[in-house]
Amino acid sequence: MRKPKIFENLWVKLASLILAGLLWFHVATNKVYQQDVLMPLKQVDLTGKLLLAEPPPESVMVRVTATGKKLLQSNWRTGGLKLLINRSQPGRFKTELNPSNFSLINGDKIEISEVLYPREYEFECDRKQEKRLPVRSRIVAVPDDGFAVSGPDSISPDIVTVSGPADQIKDLAYIDTKYEILKGARNDITMRIPIEKPNIYSMEIDPESVTVNVRLIPIKSKSFKGIPVRVKNAPSGRIVEVFPPKIDVRAGGLQKNIDSITSLKISAYADYNQANDRGMAPIEITLPPGISLVSRSADSVRIIKE
Repeated sequence: MRKPKIFENLWVKLASLILAGLLWFHVATNKVYQQDVLMPLKQVDLTGKLLLAEPPPESVMVRVTATGKKLLQSNWRTGGLKLLINRSQPGRFKTELNPSNFSLINGDKIEISEVLYPREYEFECDRKQEKRLPVRSRIVAVPDDGFAVSGPDSISPDIVTVSGPADQIKDLAYIDTKYEILKGARNDITMRIPIEKPNIYSMEIDPESVTVNVRLIPIKSKSFKGIPVRVKNAPSGRIVEVFPPKIDVRAGGLQKNIDSITSLKISAYADYNQANDRGMAPIEITLPPGISLVSRSADSVRIIKE
């Protein structure tokens, strides 16, 4: 039985179709197209020794022009955009966003032909300042029964270098580690802990972490109830209260030292300037020499402003 003519020279016909498809794809992807795309703004460069003092827009809608082959690639999208701002003086400015000050980070042979949205950007920049600040440990060691922290934490390095917008870092007097509670310790503690970065845009810290050593000693402990929490650094003339107003403290030390201590020699403070957006501030406890903190009924208080 003879095969239908449609099946004659089938492989030749299929090869011709494939070659025609490849030729069409080659021609189509070599044509120039325009495409509107929302892209992340990942880099902002300022001329001179200036820094952004606030975050830029997260993304910008741009129109790009390129061949179909280039647009089919994905790395230019994920690379994001770079914005160049030509400014020599600090302050608040408004600049027009256009193709002359934008570029694609991974956009080889892809052109930004138009910035669609936003078309303007109002920004604040400041001169870059660098300063060295002491580090405060915010590790709270809660030793096991019969042990206490001996003296202040040892920090290495105890001074770090910070840089950022001059007006925002000029009043920084110190910098804290991350807050962490370590419970049930019976031996000395040595750990690497990150620095708590203040909410300042463009700020950098070197190094970004420090080594903290907490020394523990065996002790006799004693409870002190109803230690009042006082507020320091409150604005002059402003009435503030704290909740809870009193805390219980358990302190320890050598027997000859702990037996001579009364609650009048223990102070608890909350720093007004350390309160977060919910009004919570860590409690600082001052003990006589040779006496260490074993535990306390609260780690922080709420500062109530009247």
